[in-house]
Amino acid sequence: MARRPVVLVAPRWVPESTSGSERIAPQEAIADCFVDAILAAGGLPLVMSLTEDEGVIDSYLELADGVAVPGGQDVNPALWGDESPYDESLLCGVRDAFELKLVRRVLELDKPLFATCRGMQLLNVALGG
Repeated sequence: MARRPVVLVAPRWVPESTSGSERIAPQEAIADCFVDAILAAGGLPLVMSLTEDEGVIDSYLELADGVAVPGGQDVNPALWGDESPYDESLLCGVRDAFELKLVRRVLELDKPLFATCRGMQLLNVALGG
């Protein structure tokens, strides 16, 4: 049986919430349809941890045959120079910082990158758009 290619998946970030009396810590998550699609295509999805540590990102990338950056919150318009007021509830600075480092490193290493929705917007910003 051939080895499945490892596809790193950048996670979504879900802020801290409350459920009844329980406080639920922030979570890193991925939509099951995204995982299912990678599996159906023959890949092996590996969800990354959100980090700005370049050494950790590089360690993940050593394991990877490719990287996927899915959709989610809007990319902060300030990252491409737009200082107009913007609804902060639509943004996720934690993901912006992580994914910009990740995407730039993936491009430097010339690894395959699959970007959808927010991922495409972030790719555009990473390339100077």
